[in-house]
Amino acid sequence: MIRIENNQVFSDTGKMVRRKGSDNYFRRSTSLPGYSADMFEEVDSVPAYTKGDYDHQVAAMVRERYSESEEFAIQRKMLNALMAPAPLGEGEELSGPAVDEFAEYNAYVEKCKLRAKDASLYANGKGGDA
Repeated sequence: MIRIENNQVFSDTGKMVRRKGSDNYFRRSTSLPGYSADMFEEVDSVPAYTKGDYDHQVAAMVRERYSESEEFAIQRKMLNALMAPAPLGEGEELSGPAVDEFAEYNAYVEKCKLRAKDASLYANGKGGDA
């Protein structure tokens, strides 16, 4: 159970504590005015990496192939293709160079997201999911 006593936040069961909505984990921390126990939760372990770490890793991997401006250009072309498509017959799908380029880009991003879940890429290398 989370306890706040003597300006300290901690778990009375000895578990790690996480402030809800954050990537901050601790055993004991200073309590600020207005803190309440329901702002925290007990956790059994700290993940190998935070969502922020994962997001940063994915972005870095995407940048290995696409610059930010190239990425935006691909997305703009796809949006243009979606917003002003040629009339499609029944059963036909949107096609063309913009669609093909976006599909290639999107497949690469999905591969980056899978690679970024490899905990060995992070400082503590413990494993886990983002």
